[in-house]
Amino acid sequence: MMTYPDFVKEVLGVKHDHVREDSPAYTELVIPRGSLDAMLGVMDRFFGGPAKAEGQKPSPEQKHMTLRHGGIRPDQILYVRNDAADSALAMFWPWSSGELITVKIFRDPRPEAQTEPAETQAPVRRPFLRFPRLFGGK
Repeated sequence: MMTYPDFVKEVLGVKHDHVREDSPAYTELVIPRGSLDAMLGVMDRFFGGPAKAEGQKPSPEQKHMTLRHGGIRPDQILYVRNDAADSALAMFWPWSSGELITVKIFRDPRPEAQTEPAETQAPVRRPFLRFPRLFGGK
């Protein structure tokens, strides 16, 4: 299974226009439309497939979990991962020009999966709420 740091390294290795932010809990970059297939391949390897594909209507839970980050529309792509190591979310925002796409990746590592002492870790933003029903929980 791919680790989150390896995933981000692969994401940043895909041809992109520019990186807006790259921190332990949040990565944002802009890619040209021509890099979309390569970026989706990286996403599929880490997330296991999109939670919401482009053109699909978002569920109420997907709308709620993304609200703090601008929400999710039918023309956007959403990936979600919630396992023993990480809760992570990736959102693809196509630009109105159709030529560029903003990719936003949020991470909320599980405390039990952290290997560094807490005092040496970068601060982690709580980027989104967890939704047990969406991930097969109770």
